[in-house]
Amino acid sequence: MSYFRQIPDLPTYPEAEGDFRFSYNANSGGGQSFLAGKYKNIDGALLELKTLDEKNAVFKFVFRSTEDADAQVILDDTSAQYLIKPRAHESRSMKLEVSGKVNPSKALTAFLMLPEGCTIMRPAEPSHSVLAKGNYWLQTMKLSCDFDDSEKNIVYLIPTDLVFSGGNEVTKKHFKLDLERRIRDIIAASNAEALPHAIRESLRHFADIYIGSHPFRYEAAKEEVEKLMHETALHFPTRYSGIDDPLPAIVEHATLEAGKLVDVDSAIRFKTGLSIQDKRNIIIFGAPGTGKSKFLDQKKEALLAAGGEFERVTFHPDYSYAHFVGTYKPVPKNNSEGKEIITYEYVPGPFMRVLAAALKNGKTQEVKPQLLLIEEINRASAAAVFGDVFQLLDRNRFNVSEYPIHPSVDIQTYLAKELGGLLSNYDELRLPDNMFIWGSMNSADQGVFPMDTAFKRRWDFMYLGIDDNEADLVGKFVTLGKDKSEHTIEWNELRRAINNFLAGKGINEDKQIGPYFLSREVSVPHEGDIIKSEPFVDAFQQKVLMYLFEDAARHHRASLFAGCDHKGIRYSDIRIDFERKGVHIFNAQIVDNLTFH
Repeated sequence: MSYFRQIPDLPTYPEAEGDFRFSYNANSGGGQSFLAGKYKNIDGALLELKTLDEKNAVFKFVFRSTEDADAQVILDDTSAQYLIKPRAHESRSMKLEVSGKVNPSKALTAFLMLPEGCTIMRPAEPSHSVLAKGNYWLQTMKLSCDFDDSEKNIVYLIPTDLVFSGGNEVTKKHFKLDLERRIRDIIAASNAEALPHAIRESLRHFADIYIGSHPFRYEAAKEEVEKLMHETALHFPTRYSGIDDPLPAIVEHATLEAGKLVDVDSAIRFKTGLSIQDKRNIIIFGAPGTGKSKFLDQKKEALLAAGGEFERVTFHPDYSYAHFVGTYKPVPKNNSEGKEIITYEYVPGPFMRVLAAALKNGKTQEVKPQLLLIEEINRASAAAVFGDVFQLLDRNRFNVSEYPIHPSVDIQTYLAKELGGLLSNYDELRLPDNMFIWGSMNSADQGVFPMDTAFKRRWDFMYLGIDDNEADLVGKFVTLGKDKSEHTIEWNELRRAINNFLAGKGINEDKQIGPYFLSREVSVPHEGDIIKSEPFVDAFQQKVLMYLFEDAARHHRASLFAGCDHKGIRYSDIRIDFERKGVHIFNAQIVDNLTFH
């Protein structure tokens, strides 16, 4: 495991958010520390950095330290407070005065319980990892800022995105640090009885800093890191090299020895043994009106008859991964003074909510199915909406994902909050056997997104035929037309006759008309066998005639609507003719196959 994720390049930050960042130049002397971009003041206005001139910068970390509590730590060590000055004459960027101070790259590294990095770029020794002792530096951070109302000359710099670099110009690589996961694991590991006493003591030094019961002092933290590295190499020589980050080896040992790091049952059960024969990934497809949604509802009721939960979502062309899986979104909150402010929180989408529910339920003694229903699954770009979770759809014989994914920190944090345990418990993610994903699709719709073979092969497809659910329509009659053209016909017989005409023109079944192209409310009487004419005519004009004219029979309008006085050239004329002539707007092939009552 690692708390660092390699990235291809140094990140840039959106100008709309102020682009407020710290950068560290490791090439000269003790290194130089710069501030660039713009920052937001307490009123949310973007300001130039020159307004921070002559203020003292103090670093502050804000993070989720436990499952239900936010924490903040101010690095108030006087050796880690920096005067902000212009970088050069008339320069828009600023610098932190480090003369007589500990360099910020070193101070923050010590705060994070990492080996001390270098202050001058130099090549890595062949035996060292990129982030080994003396061979890396904290190069850049995205920042936000806060102000001390009681100390007008103090500004708090709050790192939100930390990037470390290591190696020389040829071997140089960049890594993002998973800050919250690291801090939470340190706090949890400090209570792990499976660890040697000396290691726990060093861990508790940092845990006390993070929970606010002990101040941060650079020299003390640096000494504790050195002690921790020595003790870890001494106790776990086969797991730890003695020169790089000691935390992965510590967490690995504690987890293997004790099975957990905190007094929480954080075991994740992907294979729960749920004995339900239904397929886990199903897509119901068929022509429009074949009753796909109704069929899914019936399957859902049967699946959840003995308990379980479901969530329904409908895809559309603008639907995205952020909607489906989750993303950070602005959330209004009240600050300590009772003022409403906007903060950003990870907001899970339906996929992540159902997955969390399935994992949570899988830890209980009564495992129940958790179902995600996706209507119109092909009306969005399914591959883009699923993103990396697409890989999870490939299930093994136990109905668990064959191949795991490594979720983002946002997802890990959300799952840890919902289910308990450490972020590292969620390094690998699979779909459990109690999570079902069922969808519906209508390939006849215009503007749908095609599904590639790789996506489709991960689903079981169930086809609803054009006449599979017609039983409730048989023997249901409606009166159409006026005067001599008034006739009572069976709606299902008319539907079949239209479909036979379309089939004769080579039009595929998925373009034909299913039994419930007109809703049950319109086509199936509550009592008796007579369909109310007025709502039926209105729905037939708006739905059936429009669909035939604009889509299914657009290239065969003249022959389909041969009985129209205007030969089916204009939709408005067809509507008028239908009110007067009823079924006689269609060609003789259709009309001759109808029985008039």
